[in-house]
Amino acid sequence: MKGKRTVLSRFFGTGCQQGVDARLPPPNIASMLEQIIGKKSFPISGSALRELAAPYGAFHADLGTGDGMFVYRHARAQADVFYLGVDADRSSLAESSAKAAKKPARGGAANAAFVCFNLLDVPEDMTGIADHVFVNFPWGSLMYAWVEPNIEAIRSMAAIGKKGADFSFYLNLYVFQNEEQRQHMNLPDVDEAYVTGTLIPAYEKAGITIHNHAFLDALELKDHPSTWAGRLIRRSGRETLYMTGKIG
Repeated sequence: MKGKRTVLSRFFGTGCQQGVDARLPPPNIASMLEQIIGKKSFPISGSALRELAAPYGAFHADLGTGDGMFVYRHARAQADVFYLGVDADRSSLAESSAKAAKKPARGGAANAAFVCFNLLDVPEDMTGIADHVFVNFPWGSLMYAWVEPNIEAIRSMAAIGKKGADFSFYLNLYVFQNEEQRQHMNLPDVDEAYVTGTLIPAYEKAGITIHNHAFLDALELKDHPSTWAGRLIRRSGRETLYMTGKIG
């Protein structure tokens, strides 16, 4: 793609602030990420997240979770699944993480956690952690990474999934189907030919095998629980690219 974008740092973020969550075992300082609870942040390790998730039947991760409502709503609805939301914007996670930290009777979800870390440099103890990896309506640098596509970045994100983990991907096509905006943002034309000829082979190289893909209309996604889905689908009326597959 002409004029390829490489500004991935805006999404993928950097390190963690200091502080320790006394509820958790001492973290491995060599592989830190940052847990967000309301307006506070605490170092946490992948091994500590595994311990938090151990009582639950499955571990689901949402990459680029935004305001985290996809994770929070799913966690409230599926008490037997541990949900992890990852985003580089600490402030965007404040509300949903604060909700999750409450007692269950007050709307809390003990099976949800929200973290910030660099997805281009996944800590070793975060690899192979998730049974299902979601990418819901990526935007900004995350969107560019998936649609250019940037195989290195995708491989790093895919490494969070266990071998054989499920993969679900949603991309709203509003800016892609608006020719003026698409050209202004230097984006490819994400049509059937681009999906089958460019995206799917690239994802395969990055460790993700796509088994199914479809272009969905707004009505088919009206119940999707993410905030971005509601905004993009209801306001744009554009199609959404939906892909599912396996990692590893």
